Amino acid sequence: DAVAINFAAPLLVTALSIPFLGEKVGPRRWVAIFIGFLGVLIIIRPGLGIMHWAALLPLATAVFYALYQILTRVAGRTEDTKTSLFWTSTVGVITMSCIVPFVWKVPNAQAWAIMIATGALFGFGHYLLIRAFEVATVSTLSPFLYTQIVWVTILSIIIFNQIPDEFSILGTVIVISSGLYIWHRETQERPTT
Repeated sequence: DAVAINFAAPLLVTALSIPFLGEKVGPRRWVAIFIGFLGVLIIIRPGLGIMHWAALLPLATAVFYALYQILTRVAGRTEDTKTSLFWTSTVGVITMSCIVPFVWKVPNAQAWAIMIATGALFGFGHYLLIRAFEVATVSTLSPFLYTQIVWVTILSIIIFNQIPDEFSILGTVIVISSGLYIWHRETQERPTT
């Protein structure tokens, strides 16, 4: 349920890209984003019992992530990718350093290896994300966030040997189709030079 709520972020990004960035989002893209979100719901099949106060936490995550994407696009107009990566990483390290003393346990060698690999992959992925927001509109990129569920499914097969059911496959096809449609619309609307 929390994952389904968090996937509202692309819808929020598209909505916020209009007033904050002056981007134009036509009705066809709105429909495609909505259909992509329905695909995510088909995959996750959230229950109706989410009326707990904790359901607000993933919603807050979606709002903050949407704002982060908007701010990354704004910063990308004047700042270099590496500068944005440096400052977002620095703020993250400082923020998390305030929490670490309360929860830190000395990791073993395997945990160190996992943390180093995770940090390296996260850093590279974050660099690519910032670079993407420098060269493309937020409303164009946000539907591709739905593909995270595709990667989660692939990794679940590889790591946990969990084979997706028919709902997961149907939802994944809908998500990918939605993202490709929006990309197609964007390339048609972009003037050729």
